[in-house]
Amino acid sequence: LTSIDTPLPKPKHHTYLPAYSFSISTMVIMKAYTVIFFHALVTSGVNGFIHDILTVRQATSALASRSTASSETGPLFGIVWKNPFENAFGGERLLLDQDAEARKELKSEILRRCALPGSKNKRAQVEKTINELAQFSPVKESATSPLLQKEWKVIWTTEKEINLFLEKGWATEILQTLDGSVLQNMIPFVKGGSLGVKGKIEADENNPIRTLFKFESAALDLAKWGNYNLPPVGQGWFDTVYLDDNLRVDLNSRNDILICTPYDSI
Repeated sequence: LTSIDTPLPKPKHHTYLPAYSFSISTMVIMKAYTVIFFHALVTSGVNGFIHDILTVRQATSALASRSTASSETGPLFGIVWKNPFENAFGGERLLLDQDAEARKELKSEILRRCALPGSKNKRAQVEKTINELAQFSPVKESATSPLLQKEWKVIWTTEKEINLFLEKGWATEILQTLDGSVLQNMIPFVKGGSLGVKGKIEADENNPIRTLFKFESAALDLAKWGNYNLPPVGQGWFDTVYLDDNLRVDLNSRNDILICTPYDSI
């Protein structure tokens, strides 16, 4: 049982029992529900009750997955059977609300830390918040998500080459665009011109949050002083550990951090 201050487990999808008549597993599950119902209400109140019911739901799923699902008799008595305490006292809604609130607070915290002046322990503080925020990412397969495909503004990074342009006052913003299989980084100069690199990207088949990249061209635009093609440098990967409509957090193969917001939202 849990106290009211203990975070509840994250909800999972509906659990369906396999299509077969009552078995020993089914009877065990129903008895467990009955015992936990009374035990939780007596000893822990509503919050503990919700926690224990959701715990039994996980056990239900595990038992069902080990049972034979190939019966030709169809669903039990022709009905798709659901867990009877699917939404007990709004349990799932409570969990979702808690996740949303935690996500909102952590997003605000990471943006606040990014805006603070640099310090020796700033990276450690940002990394701590990233580790907490990553658990609440609404997108689990970020490398193939349509949300990744847009123009982004880098609001904070540990990449020294990028920070040099900002620190020297040569640029005030860093842009990155992901469009299909194309990646483009652009640094517009304050006095005109820009530095841009372009390359190819693809999702890593073995890691749902990892994107592989390889730069293929680079161009330096010095406005009235001319345009110059430069040899492209760099290939590697980046893991998008957090992604939603208005925030993206990457960790890359150079052990650098990129935190971005959509450019059109600025």
